[in-house]
Amino acid sequence: VVFIGVLDRYALKTGQAWPDELSRYLLIWVSFLAAAVSAQRLGHYTVAVLADWLVGSGRARRYFAAAVSFGSAGLFALLIPGTLYLVDVGSRQASPVLGVPMWLIFSSSLIGAGALTFFFLAAGLEALTAAKPVVTSTPRLEV
Repeated sequence: VVFIGVLDRYALKTGQAWPDELSRYLLIWVSFLAAAVSAQRLGHYTVAVLADWLVGSGRARRYFAAAVSFGSAGLFALLIPGTLYLVDVGSRQASPVLGVPMWLIFSSSLIGAGALTFFFLAAGLEALTAAKPVVTSTPRLEV
């Protein structure tokens, strides 16, 4: 879509507005969905200093991972009321060029915040009930 916009603007010299708007809305959706998928796969970055300090104790490491996951879930849960408000406001608006109802665009933040809350809660419960050690930091590359 971005390539079409660049081609349209510089090669064809027509300057259509729809590729810019569509690419912006797709970027918003993809960002929230990618964050949710990353949370589901436990792929988010962590601050490894404290986790590495707790490396000797499996129980402490497990509780630390659960606390980080529950804290993250809580922060994303705080976003949900605001995103509900955005979806409500968007129900009375349309995008300027495409004419798409803005609630479709704003619902990406609601779905993203809900999915992130769910996946971080699941990760926290998994950390508390896991029989194997919980990975809370990414492995380092030794040179």
